[in-house]
Amino acid sequence: MLNAFSDALSQYRHAILIGCDCPSLTVDDVHQALTALQDGQDAVIAPAEDGGYVLSALIASNLFCLKT
Repeated sequence: MLNAFSDALSQYRHAILIGCDCPSLTVDDVHQALTALQDGQDAVIAPAEDGGYVLSALIASNLFCLKT
């Protein structure tokens, strides 16, 4: 996850990673995550029905939170 975010955030201000098996995730969920980042949120996490998460989103300045 760190490498994926690092690569994306070296080129873009925002990055969103989504799971490969997340049938409950909708296009609207992804749009809301991007809008939240554009509106100043530092990060977005969308919960999965099984207790994990299906979406993680960050702005470039918060990449450090994955390194600790």
